[in-house]
Parts: sequence; C-alpha cells; structure tokens
Amino acid sequence: METSRWSSLGEVARDLDFEHLGGNVDALRSEIRRQLSSAHPDKTGGSFADKGAETRYLLLSEALAFVDQNQATSLVRLDELPGLVAAIRQAMDMSPKQELSQARADYRAAAGLDTRTRYGSMRVTSGTFAAICGAIVAFAGQLNDNPVFGHLVTNPFALGALGIGFLYSGMFFTMSWFLERRAEQRSEWLATEDGQREMLASALRRSANQTATCQTITLRSLVNAVSRHGHGSPMLRLFAGTLSHATAEKLVRANLVELEQRGIVKKAKQNGFEIAYEVDPIVVRELLEERRTEGA
Repeated sequence: METSRWSSLGEVARDLDFEHLGGNVDALRSEIRRQLSSAHPDKTGGSFADKGAETRYLLLSEALAFVDQNQATSLVRLDELPGLVAAIRQAMDMSPKQELSQARADYRAAAGLDTRTRYGSMRVTSGTFAAICGAIVAFAGQLNDNPVFGHLVTNPFALGALGIGFLYSGMFFTMSWFLERRAEQRSEWLATEDGQREMLASALRRSANQTATCQTITLRSLVNAVSRHGHGSPMLRLFAGTLSHATAEKLVRANLVELEQRGIVKKAKQNGFEIAYEVDPIVVRELLEERRTEGA
C-alpha cells in the first residue's frame, strides 16, 4: 500500500499554501477543486503549460484524494491527538469554583423541593378551605335559594361551623406560610459560615474518635447532625423545619467541597464503606473551646 506524503490535513494546507483557510476542511476541499479545474490540461489545449504546472496538478489531485479519505473536522496532526484529548478532558473538568457553585445549586434546588413538599400542600389546602368558607359566609344572603348551599346558609349552626372553619383554616394557612419561610431561612443559614461551624461542632460532639490533635468525622455523622435524622416525631420535625436525609447529604457534600478548598478538612483513608474526613486540629480545638465556653 502506497504511503501518503501527508499525515494530517494541516500538512496538506501548509504544502499547498492554503493555511489562510484557518483549518476549514470544506474550504480546503473547495479550493483544491477550484485550482484543479483551473490547472486542468483541457484549459490549455490538452497539455500542461510547463513541468511546474503538471507537478502542481498532480499534487492537487493527490491532496484531494487525501482530504476525501480523511473526513476530520479539524486540521490536527495524528501525533497531536493525545495532547488534544488531554486538553479537552481538562476543559471539561469543573474548576473548584464551578464545582462549589454546582454543589450549592443542587442543594438549593433540593432544599426548595423539600420545603414545598412539606408545607405546600398544607398551605394550599388550608387556604382553599378558608376561601370557600369565607365566601359562603360572606354571601350567605344570596345563597338562600341555591340547591347546594341553601340549607347551609339558612342553618345558624352550619353558618357558625363555617365561620369557625374559616378561622382555623386561616390560622393553618398563616402558620404553614410562616413555617415555610422559616425553613427557607434555615436552609440558607446552614450553607453559611455559621452553619458550617455548627455542622462540624455537632458532628464532633457526636463522634467517638476524638483525640487531642486530630478529629476524624464521617459523612454519615455530618448528615445526621444537619438533618437530626432519627430524632423526634414526624410532627416535631414538621415544625422544626428539618431537612430530609437526601437534602442534608447534598448540603454536607457542598459544605465539604468548600471546607476542603479552604484546608479545614481533608479526606481520610477510607476503611470499609464509611467515608471519613480529618478536621484540622486547630479548628477542632477552636470549636470544642467554643462549646465549653457556651456550656460554662
């Protein structure tokens, strides 16, 4: 098999003085075809004007065949491909800032869904019921002949019950709105500097691996510290505005990305299934001292 004189389309463009085309393969092919047509011997009575014209024509013909056989989208040498792949892979990897931003965005989306799921249905249901009860009571005089509501508005006991229903459902609506706002504020606070300190301090208190110079905490202990997983009844967790376990893990992972970048924590050698982190000894002493001061 005959070996081509070129190893890349870039070499074709260079040898034919087509580098001004900027690596556009279609433009390269079109220019070769245009010059082949101009240099064809039929244009000069069936023969080439000179030996140089013949050599140029043969070179253009060989170049066109090479271009047609190499349907690459860019003029890259074969020996440059490993470097190009590495550069593309590096570009696709998120920078630390982008990684933190993505982790924060994932957490906020999950926390928002948590809040809407926990309080949204209660707020919508109580608000709708309050609106219905309020409308019936307010327009009772106009509903006397209504086949559906007539017997309600003419019964004093039923009207009183509707009024009480309006008051209680209005209270539930206001309470659910307040709890939803408080849950949103707590979700935002947990991602702040103070929230991160509270997360670490709570996990340190629960950890059984404490030493005088180093503290290893697990991902699970951090998640439990944030979500208060397994503590309190469902009703108490509803009013406390705690995060679900899945959302708490997203928050912890986002916080850990930032804390690792700041050098406060680093991944410990994994032993088994548990993911562990080593906390900077200076930070450990600072957090424990704060706890002792608060408890004094």
